[in-house]
Amino acid sequence: MKKDLDYYLSLDYTYLIKRIKDEGYFGEIRELKGCWADGDTIDECINHLERVKKNWLEIAIEIGKEIIEPKDVDDYSGRILLRIGKSMHKEIVEKAKEESMSMNQFALSIISRGLSEISIEKDINYLKEQMTVQSSYWFNILNYISGFSHFEFGSTDKKNIAA
Repeated sequence: MKKDLDYYLSLDYTYLIKRIKDEGYFGEIRELKGCWADGDTIDECINHLERVKKNWLEIAIEIGKEIIEPKDVDDYSGRILLRIGKSMHKEIVEKAKEESMSMNQFALSIISRGLSEISIEKDINYLKEQMTVQSSYWFNILNYISGFSHFEFGSTDKKNIAA
């Protein structure tokens, strides 16, 4: 099968949509790094994301970039073979007993919590980036409004201040 634009558009990519408080919605496609869009509503965000996905794929095909295809849940067995140290194994067994859980259930709960923390950390980092962008934007606006074309903090050189 020829892997052209229509082929890639037909694949079932993973859409991640997040509500950004007082800002609308942010969406990205997990498999297509850098493919994201936003919108005031979920539907608007998805519509924008569909257009961005098409453009992203067209460019990737044109420049010969590798395009990651989504994987189906059936591609995974649900089993993980994990080697850990004896002391950690002992600790997991003991903690599982304290929680009245099997070792597998306990390990699964730990992994789930860890994945949630990673997701939360990504959200926090994204919001920090947005705050930095917004702060820079407003700083530039305030400088423009107040009549400064260029100003360095701590500078007393009058040529840095617009007339």
